[in-house]
Amino acid sequence: MLDYLPCQEVLNHIRNTSVRKIYNDRSVAEVIAAGFEMVSGMLDIFMPCINELAQNATDGTPISSRSRRMTAILPDFGGNIGDESWKFDPAIRIHRVLDYVAGMTDSYAVSLYQRLKGISL
Repeated sequence: MLDYLPCQEVLNHIRNTSVRKIYNDRSVAEVIAAGFEMVSGMLDIFMPCINELAQNATDGTPISSRSRRMTAILPDFGGNIGDESWKFDPAIRIHRVLDYVAGMTDSYAVSLYQRLKGISL
């Protein structure tokens, strides 16, 4: 649509300047990089624990204290869950953990990640 606007050149300049001076700025890149580390860090924490819980449900393998504590944080895995299909389907486990992490606000994600890693209590 920009091709048909008389201000196309100005809008292209604004877009290019924004990308160069805002989105690629070091401080913005640091926040984005920290976000990547935080999300992958939480997945690295939660997924093995959920998989251990599912393994226990299928063959009675003991659950570590760590996994028991970590899964208690997740809303869709502890206590009274009517639908237990997650125990048998890895895709459902992944989807539920991703939904939980993706639904976090930025400030909650930072706070939770810091607590999980022992950075703050």
